[in-house]
Amino acid sequence: HGTWFGSPAYTPIASAPIDSDNNNRSLDLASGARVDLAGESNFDFEANQPFSLSAWFNSTSATGFIVAKQSNSSLTGYNILLLNGIVRAELVNGNSGIKVDTVNTYNNGSWQHVVVA
Repeated sequence: HGTWFGSPAYTPIASAPIDSDNNNRSLDLASGARVDLAGESNFDFEANQPFSLSAWFNSTSATGFIVAKQSNSSLTGYNILLLNGIVRAELVNGNSGIKVDTVNTYNNGSWQHVVVA
C-alpha cells in the first residue's frame, strides 16, 4: 500500500522485465512523481544489521532518486540515485556515511537492475 504523488501510471510496457507471473508491467513515473510507502518504518535498519535494496529502473535523466529513505531533519537513511548518469548508493548518518559510485553511466534508456547489500 502506498500513496502516489505526481502523475504515475501502471501500464504495460513492452520493454519492462517480465516477472514470475509473466506480467510485463512497470510503474511509469513522470519527472518529480513518487510513491510514498505506507508503514515506512518497516524499511528501517541499523548500520550493524544485514540489508539489501533492489530496484529496476529505466531512465534517460542524468540525476534523480531511484530509492530513497532519509530523514530531512537528521540526515539519516539510505538512497540509490542517479548522479550525472552514474548510480550512487548512500548510507548516511548525520555528517558521516558511505557512498559508492558506479564507474559507468546507466541513464541510457535501457532497463537496469541495481542491488545494494
